[in-house]
Amino acid sequence: MSKIAGLLLLLLCYLSASAYSHSGLRNTKDIFSGKADTSKVSLLLDQAKLYLNTNPDTALALARQCSDYSGQINYLNGLANSLYIIGYAYYKRGNYLQAIEYYLQSLQIAEKQDNKKLIADNLNNLGASYHTQNNYTKALEYYFQALKKREELQDWPSVAASFDNIGLVHTQQGNYEQARSYHAKALAIEEKLPNKQDIAITLTNIATTHQLQKDHEKALKIFFKVRKTFEEVRDQYGSRVALQSIAQIYLAQGSYAQALAYGNNALKIAEEIKDEEGIARNQQIIAEVYQKANQLQKSQEYAMKSLEVSQKIGVKDLVVDNCYILANNFQQQKNFEKALHYHQLASAMRDSIFSVEKIKAISNLQANYELEKKELQIKALSQEKIAQEQKLANQTLQRNALIIGLILLGGLAFMIVRNIKQQQKISELRTQQTLADIIYLSSHKVRGPIASILGLAQLYNKDKPDEPFNVEVIDNIVVSARKLDAIVHDAVFKAHDEVK
Repeated sequence: MSKIAGLLLLLLCYLSASAYSHSGLRNTKDIFSGKADTSKVSLLLDQAKLYLNTNPDTALALARQCSDYSGQINYLNGLANSLYIIGYAYYKRGNYLQAIEYYLQSLQIAEKQDNKKLIADNLNNLGASYHTQNNYTKALEYYFQALKKREELQDWPSVAASFDNIGLVHTQQGNYEQARSYHAKALAIEEKLPNKQDIAITLTNIATTHQLQKDHEKALKIFFKVRKTFEEVRDQYGSRVALQSIAQIYLAQGSYAQALAYGNNALKIAEEIKDEEGIARNQQIIAEVYQKANQLQKSQEYAMKSLEVSQKIGVKDLVVDNCYILANNFQQQKNFEKALHYHQLASAMRDSIFSVEKIKAISNLQANYELEKKELQIKALSQEKIAQEQKLANQTLQRNALIIGLILLGGLAFMIVRNIKQQQKISELRTQQTLADIIYLSSHKVRGPIASILGLAQLYNKDKPDEPFNVEVIDNIVVSARKLDAIVHDAVFKAHDEVK
């Protein structure tokens, strides 16, 4: 079973919020006692942020209120931040689909406002939301985008968070050494910018790699350490993760009484903060403990509860785990029809999590990251600026083409006049027939191209040089000029032939 995956995922979105500065709580009625303005919206945002890790419901309510006020005064930056917090609160409640919806709305406004920090945080948390749903390709796509943005901003705490998140994906792929190398990069940054919470998160991720490699003693030592840290900073979410990790290790060691005690403590915290994934994860742990203790009825009860929540929030690995527990329980109870049903459901869901294409895509994303990073350093201009420069270049090209056409027209006119004069001199020395030929060539054949060029020049729209129609006008001027050039050359040839 892939039960460990949940421990890693639950810390992802949390990382983006850890950078928020915390000030004292204030009565929101006092904040909006008068007319709403941007400063009051900012104060309300601060209040919402304070509740994100302790009471997501309160944070959600405050963020919605802030969103309404921001809309009333057309404060786009306040609206973008409000939507981000709403998305974050939904993530903490385990509602990842709604979290994605609000992150995308926030990202769209942040990009229009060129709020680079908020763009990076939205990208990171979109990655976390997809990560939690086992969509690793999408998760890495957003993680790498967030990492590049954060490196550009030199936002080192957030860069460390991105390294951590990428490391988590490697952990879930079984690349434990590579995962620890990413976590080590994160830890190196965090130790220079000491923040107990961030360091505890990274250590938790490192401990999980040891847990997956069945180095339980090393893992337990780290988990007990970080549990104390999370309790010191009053982080219930982190405490729940640490307790859950300890419960899983005791379960793997066969210490069922201790596993049940820590699992129940973790479940209690998850219920207090309405963390739906935390509830489902710990219900699943308890279900497996009861299964090992041969208390199949209790095991089935907790597995069914966990399955219902995990299906609701779209966490596929939990669906797989609970289906296997139920299949084994029903098999022991000789209910082979239900056992087969849950076994087939587990197999189908497990196969949907990974495919050859997804694994290849994950490898390609990581390989392309360094290349894209170099390209980003070379490409200093934004896409909008490049488009503007391209438009200006097109206008310049069209203007230059018109000028060249007019110069060519003037040159050709000069040649025509000169050749007419030469033809007049030649006509005095040659026969009347030759004179008539040259005059016909100069007057009739030349008149058509000249008339075309003059007419086309009047059609050129000088006020809108980038108009597509101007390109067609210039092309036709060039065609007429070439015809005129051929006629002039023919006239010159005849004149020279007669002089000889």
